[in-house]
Amino acid sequence: MDIERGSKHYKYQNNDGNVMKQSTMSDHTPIGDGNRAIRLEALYKKIGEPDANGCMPWLGMTNNIGYPFIPYLNFKQNKYRMMLATRALLMLKLGRDILPKHNANHTCHNRWCMNEQHLEEGTQTDKMRKMREDKRLEGRTNPHGVGGHRQHGRKYKYTDEEIQFQRTATFEEIAARFNVPRDKAYNMKRGAHHFYKWLPFPDDK
Repeated sequence: MDIERGSKHYKYQNNDGNVMKQSTMSDHTPIGDGNRAIRLEALYKKIGEPDANGCMPWLGMTNNIGYPFIPYLNFKQNKYRMMLATRALLMLKLGRDILPKHNANHTCHNRWCMNEQHLEEGTQTDKMRKMREDKRLEGRTNPHGVGGHRQHGRKYKYTDEEIQFQRTATFEEIAARFNVPRDKAYNMKRGAHHFYKWLPFPDDK
């Protein structure tokens, strides 16, 4: 979807060039470095009431691992893109862009929380340290590695049965079942062993 920039309006066009809808520039608020903008009304109306811990649930779209997702207008590309709503909210709070290699970390450890007071700028290392301090990693098979726990809200590409099949089957069997080349089957088998460590291997049951 392309966007035609004018002095007062943005026109949202489909691939045929037909205008789908039109939005005034006043609908958008620049964030971060000023090269992006979001619609504040659209952001805030998807934030729910706080719970007993002050966490404010996100009621809108999420990505494949459950983090809030919103569209933003990229001025340089003249297109809409998607970004984490938590990053946009933290940028608004800070009044600037988030530092390179830094995230919008949750002090409450709830990825769906949209309370700006629960967001802070930090690295992935900062996040893991905080989670260890708050004992949020206890009971995980591999708390310091990849795939150490089943991520809540995530839609995995393969079912548990398909993962177990990839672990135990030959490359030829994987290639035939999933209709992929042998080199792809090799990568799938390797990935089934390396990731999904929350799922016991068949001989571990």
